Amino acid sequence: MADHIRTTQNCVLRCFVLAGILCTAEVTEGQLTHRTRDLRVSPADEITIIDPGTSSEFGPEALVNGQQVEIPPPLLIHNFYYTGDRDFRGPVFPGGPTVVVVEHPKTGVRLYLDVNMLPGSPRVVYRSSYIDYHFGDQRIRIQFCNALAPLHYHQPVVRYGRGDRWIQAPSADSSSAGITRWVSRTGLPDAVKSASAGARTVVNRSADGIRRTGEIVTTPVHLVVDSTILGSILKPDPEADAAANRDAAVRRAADELTDRDRSIRTLR
Repeated sequence: MADHIRTTQNCVLRCFVLAGILCTAEVTEGQLTHRTRDLRVSPADEITIIDPGTSSEFGPEALVNGQQVEIPPPLLIHNFYYTGDRDFRGPVFPGGPTVVVVEHPKTGVRLYLDVNMLPGSPRVVYRSSYIDYHFGDQRIRIQFCNALAPLHYHQPVVRYGRGDRWIQAPSADSSSAGITRWVSRTGLPDAVKSASAGARTVVNRSADGIRRTGEIVTTPVHLVVDSTILGSILKPDPEADAAANRDAAVRRAADELTDRDRSIRTLR
């Protein structure tokens, strides 16, 4: 009986040792694969920017839809987040209201986030729970795990900061009605899939260019607003310039609409 017990104990011990060896091998293989994926992804391929269109004056192209003047926002697509901690120089962002397309690192759900982006080429920082955009001493962070909201822990939030100060955007919900309607109308997931598959740049910075890239219909949902959630915490110059350009585009489109109405003759 004693020999049988010792034999059983030895078998159990061997099983534990074998399991530990297998687990160590799997972890090592996973780490090597993770590092290989990191090395294979070039920083130039990390982010794709799709601009729906610009006017002849190199400003945002305003589109007249009935009695509304709308400007489609540019798309900022993170193609490979998250493949590991990274720190790289990003491409030149157009700035202003932007739809950031990224997969949640924990849930794998594709998100479409409204972000008031600063113009310029930021230093982009990838971490497992957030993405940072550094524009000098100004920062924008997409936080994927919110410890302050345990009931909605994986709900992403957008924070804007300068130095050590942070503020949180009041509307960082990626499932907002406006974004959902815009995604469903334009077929944005198909455009994102096409862009991630190899279309790293748009051939033509126009509405026709984005249709060829992603086969989507550009029916914008974002109305031009004369406000920003950044407030006084960020430097006003870049936002003021972008707002001035957009306001000028809106005024031109409104004038064209007024002239068009005046030119319509009626039969008496």
